[in-house]
Amino acid sequence: MKNTLIMSLVVLGFAMLTATTGWAYPVAVGERVRMYDGDTVSTPWEGHYQADNLADAAGTFGVFCLEKNEYFYPAPTYNAVYRVESVLEYAKNGGISGFDALVGGDPLSYATKWIFSHFMQKDLVSVVGLTNSYNLDAEIQAAIWKLEGEITSISGDALTIYNKALLASGPLAYDVKVMNLVYAEAFNGYKVGDFAQSQLIAQPVPEPSTMVLFGAGLAGLVLARRRFTKKAS
Repeated sequence: MKNTLIMSLVVLGFAMLTATTGWAYPVAVGERVRMYDGDTVSTPWEGHYQADNLADAAGTFGVFCLEKNEYFYPAPTYNAVYRVESVLEYAKNGGISGFDALVGGDPLSYATKWIFSHFMQKDLVSVVGLTNSYNLDAEIQAAIWKLEGEITSISGDALTIYNKALLASGPLAYDVKVMNLVYAEAFNGYKVGDFAQSQLIAQPVPEPSTMVLFGAGLAGLVLARRRFTKKAS
């Protein structure tokens, strides 16, 4: 019975280790994307639109805009299609804050990565200490644009998020990148290859149940190794 349990944990551990190596960003270079207007409140410059990778059936994923002087045309009103030009640590075409020639674009700040990382983990509100935000998406977008030098003045919850991000962030390995988009088809005066608005993306955060199974699988591998070591000695 004990051997059966250990073998089951070993199999589970191998399966989970294999599965976790499949965690990746929701898009790859060269894939096509359609942007959707997921907003529910009519607020100027509100972020958190939705992107859909047309190469898979996984559905849409949330994004935030990076460069305020670049644009895209969201469905369902428009039918524009974009191509992922690159997935990098910086916005390749630069923005209002400028272009860093040494980097090759406009680099992401650690604070911006911190915000989006906690947004993906669904704990940004509690970590920052927000209460009853009227339009959280718009506040997050404003904080990101302030951090990236795209706007100069923010207030309210946006300022609270901004200040917390500056204090709490650091040079950590946040799984946050820039999805640099170009037009895949000529649209409304834009030519194929023209830059569209770059977007923040992140690797999906595994559900707690997945992490529990992953831990159980690792435990099985450890037990199996110990039994093998004892037999060998």
